[in-house]
Amino acid sequence: MPKFKQVYIGVWEKNDFIGVVIFGLSVTPYLGDVFNLRNTECAELTRIALKEHITPVSRIIKIALKMIQKQSPGLKLIVSYADPFQGHNGAIYQAGNWIYMGQSAPMTQYYWRGQWRNDSSMFRHFKGYPQEKAKSKSRKLPAKYKYLMPLNNDIKEQIEKYRQPYPKRPKQATSNSN
Repeated sequence: MPKFKQVYIGVWEKNDFIGVVIFGLSVTPYLGDVFNLRNTECAELTRIALKEHITPVSRIIKIALKMIQKQSPGLKLIVSYADPFQGHNGAIYQAGNWIYMGQSAPMTQYYWRGQWRNDSSMFRHFKGYPQEKAKSKSRKLPAKYKYLMPLNNDIKEQIEKYRQPYPKRPKQATSNSN
């Protein structure tokens, strides 16, 4: 879980708590640079954690966006990622008409002390980083799909040029049983 400032928006259905939508400052302070936005004007939708629910996730996100916009009026853009390694293509963002920008850079993870860790995580936490990195097993993760949600018309016009066709969900393998 990122350790930067975060906003947690609880989600309830029929008076039952069903989960949370989490917005926060990005791990990278450069998230908004390509859009000429300061890190206080651009946030990341970092997690959507829901148990069984009735309401479509795209509607839950839409309501959470309205709440974060009201709570943080200086925000101009929300960025989120869909992870194909987890089987996601961003269908929840596509349903909400987010702008698909393309893919992030692929990432390398290192196995150390019983966990797969991102390179930046190892860099922050371990003094012997270069030596540990060289000795660790590694794996390449695919690039993530990057989605943008403008919070005002000025930024929408500015980022529209980044729009690309939505990625399709990978086809499910079918089994031919006799």
